[in-house]
Amino acid sequence: MATPTRRSRSNEPAPRSSRNATPNMVPVFATVGLVVVAALGVAIATKKSEKDAGPSAPADSSAATASNIFGDIDTSKERFMRTPGGGSSREKETHDAPPGMADEPVFQEARKIAAEAKTLVEGALAAEKAGDVPTWGAKAKEAREKLDRALEMTADWHIDLGLKWGSRDAQLLRIDAEIATWRKMLSQVRKAH
Repeated sequence: MATPTRRSRSNEPAPRSSRNATPNMVPVFATVGLVVVAALGVAIATKKSEKDAGPSAPADSSAATASNIFGDIDTSKERFMRTPGGGSSREKETHDAPPGMADEPVFQEARKIAAEAKTLVEGALAAEKAGDVPTWGAKAKEAREKLDRALEMTADWHIDLGLKWGSRDAQLLRIDAEIATWRKMLSQVRKAH
């Protein structure tokens, strides 16, 4: 009798499973379910123990204050107001800074430079409408230089004021609005031609 030749195991194909090749998710779902049940049990036990203990008076008010690391934050309702659009609330303006913030020499000098730049921007835009590209380029370049200078002059001063008096100070908000117009003018003359 001829004996059949045995194949080596390394050449045999892997046995096929009758089940689908997807991993079994039952242990995962069982673990998640056990965690949820345990959390519910702890919550119920905690609530039950609080009921049994009854109301407790604070032992020491200084200990309660020391544990509140956010105790110095003003949470009064007067701090917030509705926005005109009826959306979310924002902080009110403050009036903590002494009057005359905009009268600082740095800001007054920057205002003069920005006023000169404004006339140059208007001239550059008029030249652009007329199609006079060389005039537009020259005036736009000069306006950019002046506006950059005004913004650089006031940058550190403005940051210092914001840190000292807060970003919601009424005077600082007016200064912010004026500086925003300078930035808008700068964007008008930064167009590429």
